Amino acid sequence: MLLKAGLISQSVDWLGSVDTAFIIVVIVGIWKSFGMKMVYWLAGIQSLPKELFESARIDGATSFQLFRYIMIPLLLPVGSVIVLMSAVNALHVFDLVQTMTGGGPAFKTDMVDVYIYRYAFSGSGEARVGFASAAGVLYGIVIMVISIVLGLFVRLAGGRKSQKSF
Repeated sequence: MLLKAGLISQSVDWLGSVDTAFIIVVIVGIWKSFGMKMVYWLAGIQSLPKELFESARIDGATSFQLFRYIMIPLLLPVGSVIVLMSAVNALHVFDLVQTMTGGGPAFKTDMVDVYIYRYAFSGSGEARVGFASAAGVLYGIVIMVISIVLGLFVRLAGGRKSQKSF
């Protein structure tokens, strides 16, 4: 399509090029999770109390003020949960990378879970299951620590919101 539109002069090996493979995997990962994040945002927006917006309009609030002082603070808990889930899901891209590139070209799209898989189930040579197991345990600990830290941030953001409302 890009060739026919005249945007490029020759075809591009998007997943075979060291320069473009990682970018394409990231774009596909964002696109893959975009719909679900939009559903969460839509649910958060639909749960906002309409009466609050109506009373602010009666008091003379502009659209920007409604957005800045009512909508954003009320959507912070939803946004923080979306950030937490996105961060944790960003660490689990094995299926996407393994299906699209297998970690190549030249290990440019290699992620930790693909690295662990390659060492555990190496098709060429001897599998290093002990090494892969140790890497898997460390990776699990790192994910757990990141999840706990992000969870604490989500809890603190929710606590600040409830303290300000009183």
